[in-house]
Amino acid sequence: MHILIVGAGAVGLTYGLAFHKAGARVSYLVKPAHVAGLKDGVTMLRHNLLLPGLTEERFVDFNLFDDVSSTPVEEFDQIWLTVPSDALSDDWLGVLRDGLADDAAVIGLQPGPKDDARLRSFFGDQLVKGVIGFLAYQYPLPGQANPKGRSGIAYLLPPQAGGLGPTDHSAAHAAKDMLAKGGLDISLSDNLAEQYGRVSALSLTNMAGLELAGWSFRGFRTNKNKGRALAKAAAVEALALVDHQFDLPHNEKRDSRLASLGPLVSLVAPLVPSIRLEPYLAFHFGKVSAQTRSVLRDYVALAREANMPSSAIQELLSALEALDETA
Repeated sequence: MHILIVGAGAVGLTYGLAFHKAGARVSYLVKPAHVAGLKDGVTMLRHNLLLPGLTEERFVDFNLFDDVSSTPVEEFDQIWLTVPSDALSDDWLGVLRDGLADDAAVIGLQPGPKDDARLRSFFGDQLVKGVIGFLAYQYPLPGQANPKGRSGIAYLLPPQAGGLGPTDHSAAHAAKDMLAKGGLDISLSDNLAEQYGRVSALSLTNMAGLELAGWSFRGFRTNKNKGRALAKAAAVEALALVDHQFDLPHNEKRDSRLASLGPLVSLVAPLVPSIRLEPYLAFHFGKVSAQTRSVLRDYVALAREANMPSSAIQELLSALEALDETA
């Protein structure tokens, strides 16, 4: 199997390492500015789930392309899009579509409520929905103690590290089998878009609230800068929009209970022993802050199309944009 991964951030490199371990050929399509930092390989650092410490290895056996127009798209069995939602561009998506082999597949991992429809307009039935279920980041995090002087890409793989769907797509099965051989276990589901839509509605609104609280779990629980209150109200609206989008039965009481879980999660999250989640979330979601804002705008657009409320989402977005202006 020959895999092209668009984007060589922490997520793309973690997928690539698993494919490589399983015997696949791995290539990356990146911006020219990133080639120099990748051409000699990358140090990968795996967390144990329940114990401190990192297992180190080098990932060097991959090809690099820095121009989509000169990338041999027709040679690839699968193309994994690991860039954020706001990086999806009609120009390079069109080049991929035009070069894609008839029996190839494109895996879209973007979380926005309009991303799947946009990607399907390019790739049709060749599109497979993917969900990221692991943590990966540049190590060490800013301000993190580093007594052994290590640096590279750290990653943490839970027992179920994401998913693919639908289950009747041969590419989903092929990818699942290859990734499992490489140590990255995922599940298959026919309802992945709906399931992930609800998870994304909850997680992204709460990440926005946490950002308003200065990436402090304690600040979030004490409603610093109204982050918790805004996140809860926005989550309720976003969950209702997801239900409408997928024609799911809407349960306002259930959604309100789910939207109230943010403080509890923030209390339990620091108990994970292998990683400090506050600096991780600050670093990761700080890097993809444009995606968070883009997804919130998509929710607002969906609400307008469906004539549904989105005042809390708009207020949350405005608070983030005000934060950007003072940064």
